[in-house]
Amino acid sequence: GYTYAESQEMFDASVGEESVARQAGTTHVRLTDLPTFRMYWVTSRVGQTIVQVTYRPGSLLGTDQGRDQALELAATAVSTAENRTK
Repeated sequence: GYTYAESQEMFDASVGEESVARQAGTTHVRLTDLPTFRMYWVTSRVGQTIVQVTYRPGSLLGTDQGRDQALELAATAVSTAENRTK
């Protein structure tokens, strides 16, 4: 069978009025030479609107690159939400 280990970690997100961000990494327990697959979530509040971005890269990115991409997507979503509430 396939056995995987998952780890989760919070990271800083300065988008919107309030934000929370986390990443999850999945690794194969027996085949340790396989890369870690990561997924990122950023949730932000803009007034009374909640914006959530879920980002799973189509290619393997380093942790910093993945976080940067997720934050960029979240900033775009927050900007769109701000423009709609004006």
